Amino acid sequence: MTGTSALDGFDLSAGSFYAPTVIEDIDVEDELWKEEVFGPILVVTKFQNEEQAIRLANNCKYGLGAGLWTRDISRAHRLAALIESGLVWVNTHHRNDPSSPWWVWTSSL
Repeated sequence: MTGTSALDGFDLSAGSFYAPTVIEDIDVEDELWKEEVFGPILVVTKFQNEEQAIRLANNCKYGLGAGLWTRDISRAHRLAALIESGLVWVNTHHRNDPSSPWWVWTSSL
């Protein structure tokens, strides 16, 4: 990328930068849907019911983290239990309490 960012005038040639991007209605068999992208990219698609939403959410290669948004806390707990992911955030994304216990596996060679 060259030039300056339309978002904040940042000189894109000065370092690694990718503008926040929303990609919608991508084919769910596409690599971009199945892989977890580590960057400011959000891939979205529409669904008709909860069952379809769970199928879409679980159609991911790694499932490290997921987020769901709802006004119904009972629905949040029920759907979070069905999502095959290491973490499921409700009405937020990627917020971790530093005092939460985390299991760390180490190995000495």
